[in-house]
Amino acid sequence: MVDALVIEISRRFGRLTRKKTRSLKPSKVGTQLSSTSAQEFKRNPQPLASVGPFLPTASQHRELPCCDKKSPHARMPATGKPTPACLPLYKAFELSSPPAPTIAHREATRWHSTADMTGHSPLRPALQTMFGTAVGRRLGCSDSTMNSPGPTDRLYDATKLSAIVDVLAGQGILHREALRDIGVSIEALHAPGTLVSITQLLQACRTALRLSKDPHLPYVIGSSIHVSTYGMYGYAILCSTDFRRTMQFASGYHALAAPLGRITFSETDSDAGWTFDPIVHEATDARLYRFLVELQIGIFISLHRDVMGSSFTPSEIRLAYRKPDDFSITEDLVGCPVRFGGPANGMSFDRSWLDARPQFGNRTTYAAVEALCNDLISDLSLRIGVAGKVRTLLLQNIAHPPTLEAIAETLGTTTRTLRRQLQRQDTSFRELLDDMRSQVAMKYLRETAMTNEDIAFSLGFSDVTNFRHAFRRWTGKSPGEFRPPRPR
Repeated sequence: MVDALVIEISRRFGRLTRKKTRSLKPSKVGTQLSSTSAQEFKRNPQPLASVGPFLPTASQHRELPCCDKKSPHARMPATGKPTPACLPLYKAFELSSPPAPTIAHREATRWHSTADMTGHSPLRPALQTMFGTAVGRRLGCSDSTMNSPGPTDRLYDATKLSAIVDVLAGQGILHREALRDIGVSIEALHAPGTLVSITQLLQACRTALRLSKDPHLPYVIGSSIHVSTYGMYGYAILCSTDFRRTMQFASGYHALAAPLGRITFSETDSDAGWTFDPIVHEATDARLYRFLVELQIGIFISLHRDVMGSSFTPSEIRLAYRKPDDFSITEDLVGCPVRFGGPANGMSFDRSWLDARPQFGNRTTYAAVEALCNDLISDLSLRIGVAGKVRTLLLQNIAHPPTLEAIAETLGTTTRTLRRQLQRQDTSFRELLDDMRSQVAMKYLRETAMTNEDIAFSLGFSDVTNFRHAFRRWTGKSPGEFRPPRPR
């Protein structure tokens, strides 16, 4: 059914946009698109989770029978929710309703208009440290060529946000209170594909501190997070055949775990352990700093017990702050001494734990899952920085993509600055456009029965011959050779 919808809508929208564009001068197409894109992007500045079919614009959506023609929203009916007739369409196009203008989204607009374009923000150095090393190493890039994610970039699974909300719910706190000012509904929270930002996670932590009186809240939340909640990242941790390799993997791929700080593993002659440096500095927000540390300690212990057995017990917990009066980890909770006022935050354990044989280790499965995690890291890197924002804007109307000048105006910068920022990510506007078109084309060829002509027009090509030439340049194959054989 979805394939049929995609085919029909692609044909209909292709004709609509071609007819509309013929009456415009080429120089005005990008300008017209930039006006819609700018409003849409500033209202909802989240990157898409994956490459999907091209997205209908406001005018195209109004051509649908389910749309209220007076709707102020570019993507939704006036009710703000899809009508029953709209649901299959929005599933096909992977769309969702524009979120309410919460504090998190107002903050997001501010970050996007200032910090993300200038490269300066309080969280930027910590994000560069956490993200650049892991991703850069996987992709063969140096830190200088990797743009770090912005604090408002929605890149991460909602695992940690869900854990916070669920623990608060267990204490009698309503979901709507726990999610207030976060910009995520309870329905979206547990839906696959929902992505959140570091800003949203930090806001959720602040909200939890405000609502709960539990003196052990952050540790309890961390203890509720298990390897099963981390998807492929957790599965790789579980099926590793060597615990030392497990530790290396966990730290090297930590970018997949919605990191709220930098983790480092080390081993000596007598013990081994983790250190944790939160993304928030203690001098900036001491309570949030402590919350993040104790949350991560809870995660450390929970994951170690998942893979090493429920009897795992650390030998020492070290905290780089004085013992507070409001909330803290206690020896009764963790089963080992807790030292306050040390030089760093971390957890130590007897290194003999690393010599044990993993119960669920499987070499073949680990290799396959590690390869999937490499793909996830690569996908994550494509959605960060300025290049990620350009991709998002291009996908909003891949049939008639905005010009470089229009995108620069939408992002509040100049074309010269935008070109320079893309060069820092080892890419260019032309490369991003070709990449978007090639990925969408391959998706159509693999998953739909659309003709080459329909695909060509849906991607903005003037005729099918130009599309065939471009596709061969992208893949080395013709569209016919790439399309899977039809079942007889």
